[in-house]
Amino acid sequence: MEGTSVRTVVVGVDGSAESERALRFAARLTQDLSDAELVVVFARYVPAFWLPDHVAEDEFGDLLDASAKLVDEMAVAELSAEDFPWRVLTREGEPSRVLCDVAVEHGSDTIVVVGRRSWSTVHDMLLGSVSNRLVHRGECSVLLVN
Repeated sequence: MEGTSVRTVVVGVDGSAESERALRFAARLTQDLSDAELVVVFARYVPAFWLPDHVAEDEFGDLLDASAKLVDEMAVAELSAEDFPWRVLTREGEPSRVLCDVAVEHGSDTIVVVGRRSWSTVHDMLLGSVSNRLVHRGECSVLLVN
């Protein structure tokens, strides 16, 4: 990254403890950069085949709405005292695609920060992982937070 200045940090947040750690890390990183902005992104998405049988599609929409609200509240709690600009975006779509799109839109081709979740190998094979997809898309550098 020699000679590159980071102006925007994009962080994917879904309300999980892992994403909260990623948000805290992204906030510290943004604070350390001069004139940088933090963009907190929530992607509203669930693969159709993963929708539980006992949850109707409109009910799942309510769950996604609740998750988006939780992400907003998490961001306000974590960032309201910070002295750098930040915003929260909610977008529809597959999370890795949404994060890459937001990174490109905001000129953040340098860093996307996401939490790393310890799923099973079977889960990763069936659903993949956001971090894995981001790393292999090649559109932006990816910083993983454990």
